[in-house]
Amino acid sequence: MIKLKSHFSIFLFLMFFAGTAISGPLSFDFNNASVLERISETKYKLSDGNEPLVKSSLTGENASNILCLKLSFSGGFLPGAHISKVSFKTGRSQHNSLYADVTVAKPMLLGFTFYVKEDLDNVSCTKLFSLKKGLNRLQGYIRIPPGSPVTSFDIFTLYPSYGDEVFIDNLRLEGWPPKNDMPMRFNNALYLGQNKFTSLPNYWPKLPPFEVLIWERKVKSLYDLVYLEYKKRPKHRYSISAEEYENEFKNLYEKIKSSTPSAILAKFRQGDTGFSPEDNTAIYTGWKDCFINATEPTPSFLYEAKEARGKEKALEIYTSRRSSIFEVDLSSIPKGAKILAARFFIVRSSGLSMKFPDNAFFVVQPCTKNWVENEVNGLQYANGKPWGEACGMNWDEKDPDFLPVVITHGWGESTTGAIGIDFTTAVRYWVTEDKPNHGFIFYSLEGHYSRMNVHSKEADNVKDRPCLMVIYEK
Repeated sequence: MIKLKSHFSIFLFLMFFAGTAISGPLSFDFNNASVLERISETKYKLSDGNEPLVKSSLTGENASNILCLKLSFSGGFLPGAHISKVSFKTGRSQHNSLYADVTVAKPMLLGFTFYVKEDLDNVSCTKLFSLKKGLNRLQGYIRIPPGSPVTSFDIFTLYPSYGDEVFIDNLRLEGWPPKNDMPMRFNNALYLGQNKFTSLPNYWPKLPPFEVLIWERKVKSLYDLVYLEYKKRPKHRYSISAEEYENEFKNLYEKIKSSTPSAILAKFRQGDTGFSPEDNTAIYTGWKDCFINATEPTPSFLYEAKEARGKEKALEIYTSRRSSIFEVDLSSIPKGAKILAARFFIVRSSGLSMKFPDNAFFVVQPCTKNWVENEVNGLQYANGKPWGEACGMNWDEKDPDFLPVVITHGWGESTTGAIGIDFTTAVRYWVTEDKPNHGFIFYSLEGHYSRMNVHSKEADNVKDRPCLMVIYEK
């Protein structure tokens, strides 16, 4: 047996289809017709017996050598194929790489899920890629427990059309991290752009600076934002109710109106009045919200993706890869209006953390996609339209999911009850500057967060629903 040593102490030993243990990185041999005997659509874990079968074949089309694997789809939501009787054994590190050449005729989402111990309940890692039309040379980081034998894996896609084809060639695993990674960079630096991921800091593409509207400047990391704002934390109050937030803002309105008589107060809350200065009895119906989840490294979020969560009565607020998105129709405010003040607040519901920490720091970024409330999840913003990254964390491409712009930020003020932040610059961004309003993601940063449930716009009590209050002048 060949002994290999390196300062990384990372090796990947693959016992491939032939069943022989060989050291070093190896590729799947799609030139051998016996590969097809190890591919099963019925054992694909996410099918639930409801997904249309995927046809597997070997072809010379789009092959770099002789043959490559061709998967032909017949529609469905998350159809896929299961490849068994393989054995990849990692070395002493959990950091590994997946490489493949994949050709498609249109943009698609392609995923790989790896299993250990001959058990489909022992999931090691799910890796997602956002494919462009044509040849895609995939390279991605995957995390597999040290020394774990990977015995099988799934290949799947999201919302394929009938007749869609995927050609897979030069598929291999290696026992060290890639030099770079690609969308979807699943199991990536989970708090991408926050520079908190320290174990492999050099393997992720450089991200653009984040523009901070309140400061009118840019920061290299969102943690720079926390550091510079730390001394500005508001005086902590144990509990603030939604009614108190609302009354405090109304008091602010009276002060502003004393010097600006033309100031107008608007309240945007689903099922409530107060948003229209022309009709104070009009009921507001322009709110959207939904929790989106892309928790790594298991494919648990894929099961959640099969359920519409936009009509649930509770949302979760956590970090950027597991939080909630909102959209507020502000069309009743004239474009170009002068925004004097605004405040956004949400009310805690049952479950998860009972308290907000006194150092919770919240960040708001604008969405660029026209997401559909009953279809959006951690994989897609509408049916058949995937995010560029899991949970919309593609900030560094020409077509980002959420812009690398912090339209507002702030510290949580209370431990229980409601929590809110100043939203003045955010509303100015959409109304005064007339930027496209596709909503925003509201999340906290690692080390400055509390995973918490809050009421959604579907809450039974109108007063518990998320609310945005705005003072403006035409």
